[in-house]
Amino acid sequence: MDIYVDAQNSLIVKVTAHFTEGNKKIDLSAEFSDFKKVGGSVFPFTITNYAGDEDSPNSYRKYSLNPDISDSFFAPSFIHSL
Repeated sequence: MDIYVDAQNSLIVKVTAHFTEGNKKIDLSAEFSDFKKVGGSVFPFTITNYAGDEDSPNSYRKYSLNPDISDSFFAPSFIHSL
């Protein structure tokens, strides 16, 4: 795995994982940008995932840190209902 860090602000801006399937090499990457401070920590509000020549950009409007989650959320799936 390669991890790219911005030397000016020490933020991780890209990660790339390298896999081999048979004789084929596969790289999966994610690029992080549009960083904003949330609750004392810094988060990327844009994440673009890459798999080969395909990309999938994702934008986030809000992060919720340590939200209250009902204990029922963790019940076994056969009795759990969302």
